[in-house]
Amino acid sequence: MTAFIGKFHHERKSLSDDPSYAPEFVSLLERLKEEELPKHRKRFEEFLGTNLVGNIASLNTRLREEEKAIRRRTQEVNVALREIDYQRGAYIEVVEAPNRSEEIEQFRQQILACLSRSIYPPAEERPRIFEHIRLLMHRFDTEEAWMRRVTDVRNWLDFGVRIKSKETDREIEFFDKSSGKSGGQKARLAFGILAAAITAQYGMTGVPPDSATFRLVVIDEVFGRTDEEQSRLALELFQRLNLQLLIVSPFDAKARIVEDFVDNFHVVTNPNANNSRIRRATRAEYESLAEESFYGASSASS
Repeated sequence: MTAFIGKFHHERKSLSDDPSYAPEFVSLLERLKEEELPKHRKRFEEFLGTNLVGNIASLNTRLREEEKAIRRRTQEVNVALREIDYQRGAYIEVVEAPNRSEEIEQFRQQILACLSRSIYPPAEERPRIFEHIRLLMHRFDTEEAWMRRVTDVRNWLDFGVRIKSKETDREIEFFDKSSGKSGGQKARLAFGILAAAITAQYGMTGVPPDSATFRLVVIDEVFGRTDEEQSRLALELFQRLNLQLLIVSPFDAKARIVEDFVDNFHVVTNPNANNSRIRRATRAEYESLAEESFYGASSASS
């Protein structure tokens, strides 16, 4: 009696752990068995079927839709990549495959175990399903980093790149994240895929170069970790795709790489570190300013 009212404090209004209250305790027990418990069991089973399982099914559907969307976008990017010369007579193609990591596989199996082939499970299946859902929700609550990894559908796929002949469509070379490529080779691939993704995003695949389409791309210090050759190749690629570039770069030697690819220069100076100024410069003015090496200056080119 003491343990009961200690757990269910609201019952203290009508019950006490005094032995004289024993008949009231017996009466409450009988009422729970005959009236309350069946009613709450029915409500719980309805909640389990229409809410919990339904929500898990909705989560599973959403994750699957995101996976399909990534695959669809990959194909759109590949259409754009087909038109880009990665090297003479060759183009690149992005390929995806399911990520077979144990962590992802276990999560997907947990989701399926919660569904048990239907969002309206039979009565005998419900306790087992509820336990699966309880364990999954508990892990979501206690392991946020894990939850973010397994529900980020980008982690469900592994990607690789094929270099293929334009003439025969035969594979020349294949590599993935484990391939030992140089930094320059990886950068070149990244720029190619990035340019194709932008082209697909803007719906520019197959569109005439002079069409009135939005194609602005802002590049912020993107060439800081690539050598001059790879940077120039990337700029040539963006130029062939008729992208309008706004290039932001520190006022250093790296900035000189973009000079042949821009029409207008805007120079931001802050010699006293307390008052920034911006001015538009002609190419001659820009070259003169570049030689002066202003303290703390940076340049933006478009």
